[in-house]
Amino acid sequence: MTGKSIKIRKGAHKDKHAEGSLQESEKNYREIFNNAVEGIYQTTPEGKFLSANPAIAHILGYKSPAELMDTISDIAKQIYADPSRRSEIKRLLMEHGMVRNFEAQFIRKDKNKIWVVINANVVRDAEGNITGYQGFTTDITERKLLENQLLQAKKMDTIGTLAGGIAHDFNNLLAAIYGYIEMAREDIPYGSRAYNYLLNAEKSAQQAAELTKRLITFSKGGGLVKTSCNIGELVKETIQDEKMAHPVKKKFIMADDLYLTEVDEGQIRQVIRNLIINAAEAMHDGGLLTIIVENVTVPLQNQLQLREGPYVRITVEDTGKGISTEDLPLIFDPYYSTKQRGSQKGMGLGLSVCYSIVNKHHGCITVDSKPGKGSNFQIYLPATTIDKSAENISRQEIISGLQRRILVMDDEEVVRNMIVDLLMSLGYQVTTAQNGTQAIDLYTKARAADQSFDMVILDLTIKGGMGGVQTMEELLKIDPQVKAIIFSGYNDDPVIENYRHYGFLGALTKPFKRKEIKAVLEKNLHAIRGNSCV
Repeated sequence: MTGKSIKIRKGAHKDKHAEGSLQESEKNYREIFNNAVEGIYQTTPEGKFLSANPAIAHILGYKSPAELMDTISDIAKQIYADPSRRSEIKRLLMEHGMVRNFEAQFIRKDKNKIWVVINANVVRDAEGNITGYQGFTTDITERKLLENQLLQAKKMDTIGTLAGGIAHDFNNLLAAIYGYIEMAREDIPYGSRAYNYLLNAEKSAQQAAELTKRLITFSKGGGLVKTSCNIGELVKETIQDEKMAHPVKKKFIMADDLYLTEVDEGQIRQVIRNLIINAAEAMHDGGLLTIIVENVTVPLQNQLQLREGPYVRITVEDTGKGISTEDLPLIFDPYYSTKQRGSQKGMGLGLSVCYSIVNKHHGCITVDSKPGKGSNFQIYLPATTIDKSAENISRQEIISGLQRRILVMDDEEVVRNMIVDLLMSLGYQVTTAQNGTQAIDLYTKARAADQSFDMVILDLTIKGGMGGVQTMEELLKIDPQVKAIIFSGYNDDPVIENYRHYGFLGALTKPFKRKEIKAVLEKNLHAIRGNSCV
C-alpha cells in the first residue's frame, strides 16, 4: 500500500511539473508575441486574420489587434496597395512552403502607404493540407526612402556627367553665336528688318543658353554663387513677376522674422518659377495657388535626411488635378514628363532641375499629391547666421577701355575671334593665346618689353593643354600682381564659384553678353587684389 501510494504521488508530481512547464512556455511565447517589435500574425488562405500581435496592429495604424481583426476581412484588397502582390506571395508559399524578404506596400488605416518586408511560412494540418499562413512583417518605409534618395542622387550624377560635357561644348558654340549676333545688331539701324531678324536670333540663342544652364545643373561639383538674403522677399518677387497662363488666384503667406539663408538667388528663383508654372498648368480651369514661407526646426531624427537645425521652408500648394500614384515616384527623374506630346509637351527637366538645385544647397524638396486633390511641394533650405551686410566691399571706379592691353587665352578659334572683336569694339588692345604655355610666354615677353598686360582672361579648360588654373599659378610666380579673370562653359565648376581662392578677380560663364564682360573688366582693371567684387 505504502509503495503504491508513493508511486501514485510521484506520477502526480510529474504531471503537475509537465503542466507547469507547458504553462510557463505558453506564458513566455505570449510575452514574445505581445512584445515583439516585428508584426506577427496568422491568416487564412482567403485573407482573414486568425491572430495578430500589437506590433502588426501598430504598423497598420490600428489601436489594437482586436480592432485590426474586426476591421479587415480581405487582406489583399484592404491592406495590400497592389492586391496582386498577395497573389504572388501565395504562389511562392504554394511552391516553396516559405518566402523570405518579400517586399510590398501596405495601406494603413489612415490611408497612408508604407513599405514592409514579409517572411512567412505555410501552416498545414495533420494530413498536410494548407490551413493558413504565419509570418513576420517589418516596416521598412524609412529605409526605402533613403534608398530612393540614394538612387535619385545616382541618377542625377549619371546624367550630370553626360549633360555637363555636352553643355560645355554647346556653350562654346553659343558664346561665338551670341557675341556676333549682339555685335551685328549694334551695327544695323534700329527697327530695320535685319535688326529684327537678329533680335529674334538673339532671343533664340538666349533660350538655348538657358537650356544649357538647366542641363549643366545636373553636373557634379559647385555651381552656386551664394549671397545671404531674405528668402521670403525673393519668393515674393518671383511670384509677382511670373504671369499665370491660366486664371489662377495667388495667396502668399510669409512669416515674420524669417531666418536668413545663403543661396544662389538666380537658381532659387528658377526653382520657384518651375514649381508655380507646373502648379498653374495643373489648374487649367482655374484654382488657388498658395505659397507659404516660414521658419522650421528639423530634429536630429527625421525622414527628410537633413541635418538637425533651423531651416526656411517654402510650401507651394495647388488645387489642381494632382499627380497619379504611378507618376509620383518618378517626377524628379530627368526627362520624365506627364504632359502629352504636342504643344504642351515639356522637356521633363523642370522638377529634376529643382531637385538638383535644392540638393546642392544642402536642402531637400518633397512632394505630396493625390489625384484630383492637388499637389503640395515643400522646399527646405538651411538657415545661416552669416551677416553678409557686415562685409566691407569696395566699389571701384568705372572706366572705359582707353587702349588697355588684354591677353585672352582660349583653345576655340571661333571663341577667340569673337572675344577679340568684342573687346576691340570696347576700345581694348587684344592679344590671344591658344593654351597656357603660349599665354605664359606672351605675358613674360610683354613684361620684359615694359608692355605688361592690364588684364588676362583665361579659359578654364584647354583640350590637351594647360588650363586656366594652372596657367594662373605660373603667372602668379612671374607677377604676384597679375590681374586675371576666369571664364568657362561649365557654370557649375567650383573654380567659377570660388574664383578668388585661385587668385582671380572675377569670373564669367559662356555664353556672356557684351555688357557682362564690359562690367567685369571695368570693375577690376583698377581693383586692389582681394578687395574686388564681381
